[in-house]
Amino acid sequence: MPCYNSWDSYLTPNTPAYERAKSVVEAKLMSIQHIIDYYYSTHRYPLPNLPANTKIDPFRQPRSGRELSIREMICHHFACDGINFCTLYDACTLLRHGLDHRSGRRVDKR
Repeated sequence: MPCYNSWDSYLTPNTPAYERAKSVVEAKLMSIQHIIDYYYSTHRYPLPNLPANTKIDPFRQPRSGRELSIREMICHHFACDGINFCTLYDACTLLRHGLDHRSGRRVDKR
């Protein structure tokens, strides 16, 4: 058994239980986005802007002490709000499935 199952692993799409679970994950995604946007904009630091299909190097270190400080503040805020790795994975499933977290509609990912 894997150590993580996505929020929708055992749910049938378009059922009331699925829609309730999806709305919880969408709210978490909006919270994650708000926290990241807040710290980057407050510190007047540009958000990373990567082209589509860019492979992320998990070992890439922040480019500056300032970026590292912002990331540490974000991580601390996540910890205080109870956002853990499972929450981040759940949010990623919405993004991977191409769902707009604001409307819940599928987004054409061209």
